[in-house]
Amino acid sequence: MEKRGIKGTSNQILVKIASGINYASDLAKNTGKSIPVMFRQLDELMQKGILTKERSGKKVEYKINWKTISKDFADFIKDEFNLSKDVVSKLKLDLPDVKELQEIFESSFSTDYLQEILKEMYKDIESVGNISYDYAKITFNESINLLMELFGTTDKEKEIMKKIPAKNKEAFKKFIKTSKAYVKMKKEIDPKNKLKEKLWRLKDYLVITRIIRT
Repeated sequence: MEKRGIKGTSNQILVKIASGINYASDLAKNTGKSIPVMFRQLDELMQKGILTKERSGKKVEYKINWKTISKDFADFIKDEFNLSKDVVSKLKLDLPDVKELQEIFESSFSTDYLQEILKEMYKDIESVGNISYDYAKITFNESINLLMELFGTTDKEKEIMKKIPAKNKEAFKKFIKTSKAYVKMKKEIDPKNKLKEKLWRLKDYLVITRIIRT
């Protein structure tokens, strides 16, 4: 994931920002870093296009650049499918090509609905991270897996689609379809689904299941 530049500290910052901690001083306080160090890390994320910022008076608010994040998610999913070509072939999974995959993710991530889902997911990660060191250190890869698990196992597709703008509906249907294919692939690779066990082993974290139903 080095090429995407989102892992370790940068993912922790993303979790904080998505959960509503948007100012450098607050981010520094919540991560135990000095303000100069935090500014340097924020600048690096901005240079990579991962964050944007808006000035309000003397304060600068940092926000996630969803277009960049959508590309990072799409790149990761593409790599995962490529690494498991034999399983994809065995299951006869109908997958979009690389260009379409990026278009699907960019369109889906541009919707308020998916952005709010991600924000709620990160809020839950942040909440559980306060009581669990493992969750405080959740990786970007695990964040992606968690989102795909959320949509790949949903039985609320009709309800979800009612919340998606007309111009994004087709792409979002394909996003859910891709999520379901991804989950099938993961289960075939690891029948015991160790990833899911890792992500959901804290009972408190089951709060994530409410997100998609609201």
